Amino acid sequence: MPIVTLRSTIGSSSPNDITVEIKDNTFEYLKNSDVPTVRVSAYLDQDWSTIDERYAELFVEEGLPFQFLVKKLTPGSRERTGIQLPGAMKKGEQLIVEVIRKEGVNP
Repeated sequence: MPIVTLRSTIGSSSPNDITVEIKDNTFEYLKNSDVPTVRVSAYLDQDWSTIDERYAELFVEEGLPFQFLVKKLTPGSRERTGIQLPGAMKKGEQLIVEVIRKEGVNP
């Protein structure tokens, strides 16, 4: 599965960024679709001690002619219910990330 990054700051990396995995078909859809809003199922690629409530950008790949700005982030897990953010989440747990596509080269 491709790895993408939830960034705290639009256009640049920071220590609070986290990496998540998305399915191959979701990755291709993000890169090739022209819809303005997309809901992405993302899965944590490792245990994270703190997942923030808000992230600014879902960074997919350098050089794309657009960015994905995070509109809403919802934690989900089949094994654990009531996950609150900010908080810890485990490898393999799911985040639903609703993003808005914005034109402009992704740095």
